[in-house]
Parts: sequence; structure tokens; C-alpha cells
Amino acid sequence: MRIRQYILIFLVITIIGFSLLSCLKSSSGKVFPFLPNQIFADSNQRTADDVGLYSVSGTSTSGEQIVLPAISENERSAIEASLKQMNDLGMMNTSFWEESSRKGREVLSFQPLSNSQMNDKIMANLKGESYSEPTPPSDTYILERETRAADNYFSKVEESFPNLTVVQLIAIRTSLTLSLVTIRMQLDYNDKSLGLPDTMFLMVRKKTVESREKVSKELINRGVKSI
Repeated sequence: MRIRQYILIFLVITIIGFSLLSCLKSSSGKVFPFLPNQIFADSNQRTADDVGLYSVSGTSTSGEQIVLPAISENERSAIEASLKQMNDLGMMNTSFWEESSRKGREVLSFQPLSNSQMNDKIMANLKGESYSEPTPPSDTYILERETRAADNYFSKVEESFPNLTVVQLIAIRTSLTLSLVTIRMQLDYNDKSLGLPDTMFLMVRKKTVESREKVSKELINRGVKSI
């Protein structure tokens, strides 16, 4: 469940303004041509491929060939609104991304004490003795655990497709688009010593890219040409 919480954190972050794709023109163009105060100047070289945004083509159930773009005008507008909100909140700085990674590690490394461990800790405190907290899980263990949880989470999202309207599917794709931008920025400005390892963000990005493609395929199957 933790990876679900962390994926939702990505979505919430983007909704309140951590998205930086306002000037993307095509899958081959630069993704970050403008960034406030040039704090993230090196990101100007990022392309849609770097972020994980790809066009998707396929055939609708009626036999029509359809191509959905890497990013739609509506998605770009949503990103522009998020960018403005982020600027207004003064959150465009590298320290934010570093801190969010450190907080992410805290969340995913947290191990609640069992009842017996809690009793042992209480007794140790009553006796004035020290209590050794459980050793945090390794990065490998966390990655394997969260990968399984991510597979389960995205599978449930995809299983819901038949019950969703076109509008709802487009909203999911937009959220995934914004999440990919956020993940790219987190990778670029990650605290590699105290934060989550890049492998965690790469895993989440891979799952998000795959899910976004499936959403696009579902829209194409329904004959949707514009999003």
C-alpha cells in the first residue's frame, strides 16, 4: 500500500503545482525551455522521451487508425496552470525536491512495531533501559516490496477501465502525464545520499509509462481522436 500512497503523493504534488512542461511542443522538442529564475537551467535539455512521454497509435474497434500525441493541448494547459501555481507558492527550488526524497525514504522505510515489540519498548522505558529499534529494511527489499505493490495498484486501475467514461480516462492520462514530469524532476534533483535511490523513481516511472500507454490504447479502442 505504501507505493500507492507514494504514487498518490506524486499526483497530489502535481495538482498543487509541481509540473514543468508548459512549453513542450513535440516529442522531439525540449521539455523545459523556460524555468523561473533559471534554478533548473540544466533541465532545459530534457526531451519528452527523457520524461517518458510518447505518442501512441492503434486501431479503434471500428477499424480506424488513430494516433494520440505525446501531450495534448489540454494536458499542456493543465501543466501551465500547475506551473503558475507552483511559482505563486514559491516552491521552485532544488531543496524541495531533495527534501521530498528524504521524506519519501522515511515513509517507505518506516516499520511499525509489533505488539510484542511495543511491549518490550514500554518495559524498557519503564526500567530506564535503552531499546534497540528494528533495523530499517534494505533498499533492495523496499524496491521489491514496492514493485509488487505497484503492479497490484496499477492492475486495479486498469481493471476499472471498462467502467470508466472517456472523460474519466482522459483525466487519468492527464494525472499520469503530470506524475511523469514530477518523477523526472525528482530524478534530476534527488538527494542521492539521504533520499530514495534512483531505482525507486525509475521503477515508478516505468509503471506509470506503461499505465499511461494502456489508458491511451483504451481511448483509441473507443475511437477517441482528441484529448
